[in-house]
Amino acid sequence: MYLYEHATWNPLSGLDDDTQKRAGTLVLYARPSDAKRNKKVVWSVDTSDGRREYEKALHKHLAAEKIVPDKGTTYEPMTSSGDIARLARDTFENLVLIVHSAGDAPAIAVDLASGDWLKDEAIGKVLAPLAYNRVTVLGCDAVENKFAPRLAARLPKNSTVVGHQGGAFIINRHFEPHKKIRGRFVLTHVSSNFKLKAFKGQQ
Repeated sequence: MYLYEHATWNPLSGLDDDTQKRAGTLVLYARPSDAKRNKKVVWSVDTSDGRREYEKALHKHLAAEKIVPDKGTTYEPMTSSGDIARLARDTFENLVLIVHSAGDAPAIAVDLASGDWLKDEAIGKVLAPLAYNRVTVLGCDAVENKFAPRLAARLPKNSTVVGHQGGAFIINRHFEPHKKIRGRFVLTHVSSNFKLKAFKGQQ
């Protein structure tokens, strides 16, 4: 998957009672690359403004595609595959992973530079006890490389795994000049190609 180039970070609320009600969707995403338009104009997700802009635009896009609900979605960036186990929790109903996928093997990665590939067996052990209603994997060939169906085979029967099918899953980002700050660009929206396929859990 190529993260080229956007949803307001909504903190989780109302889940601290004794009933442990599950609600909302958690989106864990591989950090997008920085954008350099010239020596003076630079955008980075490392800044609070950059992260806010990215998540706001990403949420608008995912909600329009019915991947996440309009409300009750929390966004967290990842720097390695280990962050999935650290950030995933059973207070959410659904999980979305925006990651890289290997085209020739059932594996996903967050940081390609370090080659931290995570196979279906390893992530299945992390996600199975959390019993999400739906796990959506947005990454190249998550269906064609058998990652999505193999992950579904390791999850409870009430879970569904939805994977991006075929080709490259690409997120494009779009900037526009800031209306008030001269020389600064703001991230306005993202777009991507969606072709999805669902698999039922089998455990």
